[in-house]
Amino acid sequence: MKKTTPKNTPKKQSTWKAELWEGLKELAFWLVVFCIAGLLTFLVPSEIRKNIPIELFLGLSFIISVSVIYFIIHIVKTKIKAKDLRYIHKSFKEKYDLELTTVTRKIDGTDIILIRGKNESGKFELYKDKDSFVFSTEYDSIPAEKIYPKNKDEAMRYIEKFMQGYTSSDIN
Repeated sequence: MKKTTPKNTPKKQSTWKAELWEGLKELAFWLVVFCIAGLLTFLVPSEIRKNIPIELFLGLSFIISVSVIYFIIHIVKTKIKAKDLRYIHKSFKEKYDLELTTVTRKIDGTDIILIRGKNESGKFELYKDKDSFVFSTEYDSIPAEKIYPKNKDEAMRYIEKFMQGYTSSDIN
């Protein structure tokens, strides 16, 4: 018999299996870093290595390998984060001249990926803030306004209406 719990009961924070898995992932990360650092150490010719203390050389190899792995993880996370925006941009690529770009926020210095477009009366930006979309419009005669689409289909509908010349009040 399947055990069920009421919907209003709080969920457990994490189980020992989840904690063990997190620890194993971290251990695997550091093992990969040390392997790369060791590989970098042995790829350098021995004439260069013998003039540098091995501790210093291993430390530099370690720093380089951590940097490379961090950079790769950062790129993968950015690509995953922009998956919906890339899909939207690709959907309108043949129909409208939209720009998919990365900008750095002035407020907190984080990079965001956004889609920009413009028509005769104004311009828009679509981006994701955490897990929700933000559709920001700016017209020549109307102050800037933000709309929060629920999903990518609704965001695509907003872009379509905007590019057809509707104002933000007509889009909703």
